[in-house]
Amino acid sequence: MALVQGEGAGRMVVPAQMVHVSADIARIARPDQPPAEPTIELIRRGNDIEAIEVRCECGKRIRLRCVYD
Repeated sequence: MALVQGEGAGRMVVPAQMVHVSADIARIARPDQPPAEPTIELIRRGNDIEAIEVRCECGKRIRLRCVYD
């Protein structure tokens, strides 16, 4: 299943108009372990958010770069 469907499908950059902010909590867990809370860090340059880093308790990290027009 593609994470991005339609016009942005298959691209490495998700178009801004396809991104929305949600107050929902996304729980990430392995089936054989109790759910653990990931940590989220906003990486800033001045007043701009340059990236969002999500760190799992297992040690894996994903960094989402924020690109502004």
